[in-house]
Amino acid sequence: MDGVRLPADETNNIPLPAPVPASDKNNIRWEPVDGAAGYSVSVTRIRTKVTDIIETEECFFDFNGRETGSYQISVRAADADGNTGALSDIIGLMVLD
Repeated sequence: MDGVRLPADETNNIPLPAPVPASDKNNIRWEPVDGAAGYSVSVTRIRTKVTDIIETEECFFDFNGRETGSYQISVRAADADGNTGALSDIIGLMVLD
């Protein structure tokens, strides 16, 4: 998963804690982070090593409609000015038909 995590000095040093994502079938969910206006979800498909960055205001990401396979996901909160907080731990998800 090299290249997905930003070094600590590139997180704009704001006090937004890392979300704690959890998987639920073909979904990833996390509790809201105080002070967050939105979230940046990093989704890497293991087989192709292609990473998508998805911006959302929701506290979940739905993998329905994504290609079957293994994914690694991490999430970071952002404030209303676009400053980002700490990156979550990376979790895995297997998307099935």
